[in-house]
Amino acid sequence: MLTDILKTYKLNSDFSRAGFYASKELGRLEENLVEHMRLGHFVALTGPVGVGKTTLIHKVKGDMQKSKAVLISESQALEKEKVTIALIVNALFMDFGEKPDRDRESRDRKLFQLIEKSPRQVVFFIDDAHRLQAQTLAGLKGLVEKKLCVVLVGHPRLGFKLARGLMEEIGLRCEHLEMRGAREEMALICRTPLQVQRIAWEALKQGFEEGEQPISRETILNVIAPDFRDIRTELRRLGYTARDIAYDYGYNATQVNRFLDGKLPADDPAARQMAVFLKAVGLGL
Repeated sequence: MLTDILKTYKLNSDFSRAGFYASKELGRLEENLVEHMRLGHFVALTGPVGVGKTTLIHKVKGDMQKSKAVLISESQALEKEKVTIALIVNALFMDFGEKPDRDRESRDRKLFQLIEKSPRQVVFFIDDAHRLQAQTLAGLKGLVEKKLCVVLVGHPRLGFKLARGLMEEIGLRCEHLEMRGAREEMALICRTPLQVQRIAWEALKQGFEEGEQPISRETILNVIAPDFRDIRTELRRLGYTARDIAYDYGYNATQVNRFLDGKLPADDPAARQMAVFLKAVGLGL
């Protein structure tokens, strides 16, 4: 069936193998990221699910490793909620090929010397950084001050976290780079390249089965999940669940769920505050 679809719609490959498309905007973003890394800055790269963060980071890492311009280190822990500064320090030692001292003071001094004496800029990457605890984010300050370049990659929730007054001590030191999705019938529906890829391919499959050429707007709408633009789905793309909102902003989880279900009175103080939050993250009810 795949071969027949490609022939019918005159395609050379399915969309998952389309490769990396670098728009001018993305090119400028990549240049800015590389320059911040070269200068040893603390950077947060954020964007919704599927916008291309992972693809961009893989490309940048590959280019940097080929040029040997920087020494790349990263946290590969899967449970980012449990990542602490101690785990980050151990990851750095592993990538330096050194063993940390047992005494904490000696361990930290040894790490700072390794960073300082490295002939190349040391860059530490943390993916899914929106899931890091506030204490871990704040604790990065000591490493950043010792000239370690830290690149945090995550959903927009990360940017909102760092912009809060409570995170000012580390947030003001951070250079925030934001990847935005498509917003221009597919561009209005989809926010990210991954959404475009998935929906376009499903539409082609359905169109082929029905003998439709070209693909109609109705076919595109038919393949979209019923909850595609549901408020909870949109929030998840930004890295939020109802529990996350309650935790980050001091709400009650029951209140958050009632608000998202439209069951919290509009004049309720919590409802007004959450409406402001939704507006701030680019959503609304």
